[in-house]
Amino acid sequence: MSVRSARETDFDELRRLWSALDELHAVIQPEFFAPPGPSGHRSRHELRRALTGAERALLVAERAGADGLAGAVHVRIYDAPRDPMIRAVRRAHVEDLIVDETLRRDGVGRELMHAAGQWAKRRGAEQLVLTVWCGNDAAEHFYQSLGYRTVNRVLSLDL
Repeated sequence: MSVRSARETDFDELRRLWSALDELHAVIQPEFFAPPGPSGHRSRHELRRALTGAERALLVAERAGADGLAGAVHVRIYDAPRDPMIRAVRRAHVEDLIVDETLRRDGVGRELMHAAGQWAKRRGAEQLVLTVWCGNDAAEHFYQSLGYRTVNRVLSLDL
């Protein structure tokens, strides 16, 4: 398996992967996420923005001899706001991690997360953070197996 930067020609495959992720989010958190339509939620503009931003990367995994992408990770650098209460640390945030459903538990996610961490470290990030939505137990277990720990919980109340 190899990990590389995404290209605009990957759009159709990325849309397929993103649609699966967006569907999952719509199922586990329908009050936050709408189900994707036939062409999905993600646009070519969003892909171009992910490809051209100096503070963001969209990395994809390919399997030798296989058609289509095995997965993708979108990571973005954030500098902590200037606030005496917050430790000023450069952090990278994993916006999305998507692995083709047929290839899960095959090391694709682990490889993508490693590549995202290396990319972030080269840009001065000291931490890699991410959000896991309640109900996505498989993702939570996966990240814990990589050494991630819970640092925050967000609660909501419908008004």
